Amino acid sequence: MARPIQRETLAKWERGADILAPLADSERDSVLTLATRSDERPLPALPSSRVNRLSPAPTSTSTLNEARLSLPNRVETTHQFFSWFSNIEKEQEEKQNTIYLEYLGYLQATGQQCATMLAEIDQTTSYLSTLQALHESASVKTSQLHNECDRLLQEQTHLDSFARAIQSRLSFFLQLSQIATKLASPTFSVLNEQFLPLLARMDESMAYLNQHPEFKDSSNYLLRFRQLHSKALATIRAHVTNTLKTATQSVLTQTQGVQAAEKSAAAAGGPSSPPATTTTQSFTLFYGKFRMYAPRIRTLMEELERRQKKSADYGSVLEACYECYYIQRYALLATPTRAAIGALAAEHADNLPAFVRAACSYVLRTCNSEVQLFNHFFPQPNPGLEQLLDAIARIFYDAARPLLLQRHVELNTLIDVCNVLRVEALEDTSLELSGFREVARELLQDAQERLIYKADSYVETEIKGFVPSQADLNYPDRLKNKATSQEQAIFDTWYPPLKKALTLLSKLYQAVERNVCESVARDVLEAVLFTLEDAFRSLKGAKDSLNAQLFLIMHLLILREQIAPFDVNFTTTETSVDFSTTRAAAADFFTHSSGLFRFDADNALLAFLIKGTPSVTRHQKDARQDVDDRLRVICHEFIAATAKRLTSKLEIFMVQVKQEHTEANPAWKQSFATPEALDKLLEEQQTKLTKELESLSTLFRLYLGQTDTSTILFRPIQAALSDVYRKFLALVQSVYSAEQQALLSHLPNDEDLPSLLSLRKATTPKLVAASPSPPPALASPSTAEPLNAEKPAVVVPVAVVADSEA
Repeated sequence: MARPIQRETLAKWERGADILAPLADSERDSVLTLATRSDERPLPALPSSRVNRLSPAPTSTSTLNEARLSLPNRVETTHQFFSWFSNIEKEQEEKQNTIYLEYLGYLQATGQQCATMLAEIDQTTSYLSTLQALHESASVKTSQLHNECDRLLQEQTHLDSFARAIQSRLSFFLQLSQIATKLASPTFSVLNEQFLPLLARMDESMAYLNQHPEFKDSSNYLLRFRQLHSKALATIRAHVTNTLKTATQSVLTQTQGVQAAEKSAAAAGGPSSPPATTTTQSFTLFYGKFRMYAPRIRTLMEELERRQKKSADYGSVLEACYECYYIQRYALLATPTRAAIGALAAEHADNLPAFVRAACSYVLRTCNSEVQLFNHFFPQPNPGLEQLLDAIARIFYDAARPLLLQRHVELNTLIDVCNVLRVEALEDTSLELSGFREVARELLQDAQERLIYKADSYVETEIKGFVPSQADLNYPDRLKNKATSQEQAIFDTWYPPLKKALTLLSKLYQAVERNVCESVARDVLEAVLFTLEDAFRSLKGAKDSLNAQLFLIMHLLILREQIAPFDVNFTTTETSVDFSTTRAAAADFFTHSSGLFRFDADNALLAFLIKGTPSVTRHQKDARQDVDDRLRVICHEFIAATAKRLTSKLEIFMVQVKQEHTEANPAWKQSFATPEALDKLLEEQQTKLTKELESLSTLFRLYLGQTDTSTILFRPIQAALSDVYRKFLALVQSVYSAEQQALLSHLPNDEDLPSLLSLRKATTPKLVAASPSPPPALASPSTAEPLNAEKPAVVVPVAVVADSEA
């Protein structure tokens, strides 16, 4: 019946002409499907307890069977049937509603239970609210109790800290009586273990009282603490002083005993102690015995050093201890040191460098031992130690300086002394021995001053004032005599002043300071140049000029190469004052004296002041450059003189032909220029040229050594000879005919000139030239080395050859 009603309802939506919601067929089917499904909705599930008590719903088959059973035996009328059918429908409806009724009863029972439970929950909530209120009341009271306890604890802590603060402040005042009692005790000494902590407590108390002058009686307590502090420091000072004096007296007593025993043994004729035993005993007495007292003093010195920044009193006590130590050590060492240096002076009376070396070694060992001993007593260095070492070294200085200033001390002795002081006393010593180094430096300066004086005197007498003998100027015979000798003898061929000057320079370069050596080196070079020039003039007057020029060239080359290794500035600045303008201005002033009182630019006094100022001229002079300049000049002179000497006949002939030759009277018709006379002249020229070239080659080998040097110096000579010969050949070709030239059998051509004008090989043995390195004669005795077998020869500067060729 539901479906037709639904269809009728749905049909109403489509009635009328105006359809508001027309539905499609699929939409209608969907609505019908939903309606069908809604009729078949299942009942809600009952609780499991209720479901078990309910019987299962009868199926349609069972209902039909029951209906069939309840059907009367006979249904005769329609009324019976409808009555029966109504009963059946009623029973069926009751059976269908039973489940829902039971579920409704279950829901009502459950709702009653929930209402009961809500009532119980409300009652429980009220109980909890009451309990919470009670808990909050208890919490408030507990918090109040805790706060009160915390306040009481804070108050207790504050009172305790206040009490401790009072006690700590009061302890600085209470320590005064305790410290005074201990310091007044006769058994309490510096060596007591409680002395240094006691000193620390006094420092802390005084520092605290200085920081809090507002405390009651703080100034009085501070004054009494300072008195006790001064007393404690005085105790330390007295202990250190007495200990050092006791140690010094003990060593002096033992030393006197040893000396007395040695004198007694010597008087009795017994054997004396060897020097080694005496030295060991002295070291044991002066240092071993003294060092025994170091540990107990060092502890106090460390404490004083550590605390001297806190109070100036510590510094004063520390300085007093240093002073006492220095006084005792110098009193102990002065006499033995003077005696030892005196014994060394007597032992090396004839050898001043040996005395200086031995005395330096002795004083140096003493100073090193003093430094080590000082480090055992004191933890920090002190300037007084330098003064002590200076005082000990002054004993050596006072003994050595008079010996250096003696008149008979030689130059080499002073050089050796300077080397000993510079190397062994200054370079090989540590910086800790500054006192000894300062004294050694003063002694070295005195020795260098004396050495410079001796060197100046030596230069004036032995170099600049050298008077050569006949053997000294016997060149080139000296070179020939030494040519086959040993190589050491080669340096004997040098001119004596040159050898002395180079020897002096090499020794001074090692012995004196650079600036001092530079001034002496310039004087030495000037003296050597002066002496070589004097010898050159002597040789030039006694023999031919070529020999003298080669002599000067050889020695200038040797000088130039030997001074090359020296790192010395040979430049000096000369200042001169020119008063010529002053003289002219003075003359003009007296001439125009009438304008003295004029007030314009023509005032005579103003003009004199402006024009009369003398001019100052500074000129730099380089001794090394002077050597190069003189070498260049003498090489030019030698090249010109040699070329003129080898071609003099040809030069004279060419001049005479140019003067006498005319067209009317040609030169070949004259007697001096006939082909026969010219051929004879050429023969003589060739013979002379051959002989002179052989002689020149021999001189080159004797003076200059290797052939390369000779070739370099001969190159401009050969160029000059070639030029003269070409001029001569051109003159011959212009004056003489071809037939006449054919008669000249000795006339050379251009192809023959290179061989004709080359150096001839000499039969003289080759002389090895000097080496650029200093020879044994130039080195100090301690640094001399044997000569090398092969030495490079001296070389002519390239600039000389270039200038000559130009």
